[in-house]
Amino acid sequence: MRHLPVYVAEASAIEKMKKINSVSYLRHCHRTLSENRAPVFVYGHSAAENDSHIYRAIFTSETPHLYFGVYEPTDAKVAALDGRLAHFQRAARSTTTYSFFDSGSAAVWGEE
Repeated sequence: MRHLPVYVAEASAIEKMKKINSVSYLRHCHRTLSENRAPVFVYGHSAAENDSHIYRAIFTSETPHLYFGVYEPTDAKVAALDGRLAHFQRAARSTTTYSFFDSGSAAVWGEE
């Protein structure tokens, strides 16, 4: 049985896109994200430059809003993330808006 990645964790954005384009499932997921029209929630992500392909897909899609979770938010963390997301938003010439929420408040794993 041949094993294929379901997530590309390491490498630059260019190298990640090469891997994504080589696996039909990942290519489908990336295309679906770039065609999305619903709000997007990001949980557990840093918006690093090596994930620019993800933010390019989000900000070039028709999603109206990106909700970005911040672990233990501080003014400095939010300001840094705001700068990164604004960079991706400008690069895509996007009208998609975004805001931040405390990821600890989301209880996505069933914890309260």
